[in-house]
Amino acid sequence: MTRNFARRTVYVTLEHKEREFVPKIFLSRLLVNSGYRVYLGSSEAIAVLAAEAAPGIFFHKSTHPSSPFFRSLGHKFVFLDEEGGITTPRSSISDFCRWRYKTVNKDRQDMVLFPSQKFLAEVKALDNARGVEMAVTGWPRIDLWRKEFRALYETEVDKLAERYGKFFLLVSSFGATDESGFLHLIEKESPTDNFKSISEHKREGFYNYLTLVKDLAPMLEKGESIVIRPHPSESISGWKKLVQDLPNVVVVREGDVSPWIMASAGVLHYGSTSVTQTVLAEKPSLSFRVSERLGVTDTPSFELIPNVQEVEDAISILRGGEKSSVRVQGTRGLALDALRDFTEYDPNEYASEKIIAQLDRLEVEPIFRVALSRATWVKIFLLHLASGLRASLHKLGLGGPRSKSIVENLPGGVTATEVAGQLRRFDDILNLDSSWSVDGIAPYLVVIEPSLKT
Repeated sequence: MTRNFARRTVYVTLEHKEREFVPKIFLSRLLVNSGYRVYLGSSEAIAVLAAEAAPGIFFHKSTHPSSPFFRSLGHKFVFLDEEGGITTPRSSISDFCRWRYKTVNKDRQDMVLFPSQKFLAEVKALDNARGVEMAVTGWPRIDLWRKEFRALYETEVDKLAERYGKFFLLVSSFGATDESGFLHLIEKESPTDNFKSISEHKREGFYNYLTLVKDLAPMLEKGESIVIRPHPSESISGWKKLVQDLPNVVVVREGDVSPWIMASAGVLHYGSTSVTQTVLAEKPSLSFRVSERLGVTDTPSFELIPNVQEVEDAISILRGGEKSSVRVQGTRGLALDALRDFTEYDPNEYASEKIIAQLDRLEVEPIFRVALSRATWVKIFLLHLASGLRASLHKLGLGGPRSKSIVENLPGGVTATEVAGQLRRFDDILNLDSSWSVDGIAPYLVVIEPSLKT
C-alpha cells in the first residue's frame, strides 16, 4: 500500500533506452531506498510534468536549454554529464570541457556532477561556471559492470546465444554509414578543430572496419556469424545495405549492450566506452588498423585492446587463440586502473550512492505526489503519438531532416511492468526488501516511491 506522503522528489530523464534505462532504474532504486519519490520518463514527458509539478530535483544528462525555466519554477537543476569520460583523449580534456560546459552558469544549473577529478578541475577554472555546485560521482552505468550485476542479464544472454549461436560483435561507433554522413559530421557537426579531427578519424576507421567485416565473413566457420550493433547515431538500414551480400553478417540494435557483450565470443571495437566493459568481462577484443593520432586515440578506449593490422590476427584473437603477432589484450587490472583514473571508480561505493549523497545536500522541500491533470496527460500522449508517427515516416524514408524520435530512442516505452521487473532484479542481487511501488501515470512516464506494507 502507498500513501501520499510528502517526500523529497527527483525527476529523472531518459534520452536513450539502451544506455540509460537500466542504470537509471538502479539509481532510482537506491533513491527510493533513501526515502525519495522518483519520476522516471522520457525527457519530454518529464519536462511536461515538471512544468506542472511542485519543486523537486530535475536530474538531466545535459545542460538543457530550458533549465532556466525549470529553475524559475523552483526546481533544482542537476546535470550529470554522460558524454566524455573514458572516451575523451587525455590531450583534449581541456578543449572538450571548454566546449561542453561553456553554457554552465549559476543561473542555469544548481549542481554539475562529473565522471572524474580531471573534468571537475577543468570546469572549475572556467569563469562562466563560478558559483555552481560541483562534485565528482562517476556514472551509474559503470556500477552495473561489476560481477555481481551479471545476473541482471542472464535471461537476455541465454536468448541471444540461442538466437545467434557463436557470434562476434562489432560495436559500431563511427557516427555515420556513408560518405555524405561523414562529410556532414566533419563540416557541419564538428564545433571545434579537435572534433573535426575525431570525425575524420572515424571516417577512416569506418572504411577499415567495413573492409574487415567483408574479409572476415568468408573466413568464418559454419555456425559462426558477425553481429553489427550500430551506434544510435548510425543508420541500421545503411549498415544492412552495406552487408546485404554477406549471409553470416547480421545488423541489429536492441536493448542494452551488456548482454550482447556477455553473449558474444569476442568483440570488435572502435574507441567505444564498452571497450573497458568488454575487458572487465574478459572477452577477446580488438581494434583494427587504427592510426594513432594525438587528441583522438590517447584514451583507454583505444589503449586497452590490441590494434590489429591483419585479418588473420583478428580471427585468431577473436577465437581466443595465441597465434597472433600483436600484443596481449588488456587485463581486468588495467581496465580497473583506467576506470579509477577516468571515472573515479570505487569498488567499495557505487557511483549512484555518490550521486545521492550530493542530492541530499540540495535544499528541497518534501512534496506530495503529483495529481496529473487530464490536460497534462493528453499533452504527453499527443507528444509521444506525434513521435510515433514521425518514426513511421522515417521507416518509409520520409519526414524531412533525419533525427531520431522519442519512440526510436526509447523503443518499447517506459512502462511500470518493465521498470518493476528491473527493480525486482536489483532487490534480488542486493538483498533489498521490495518496499516500493511503481505506477505508470502517463505514456513514457512512471513514478517509483517507497511503499508501506500493511
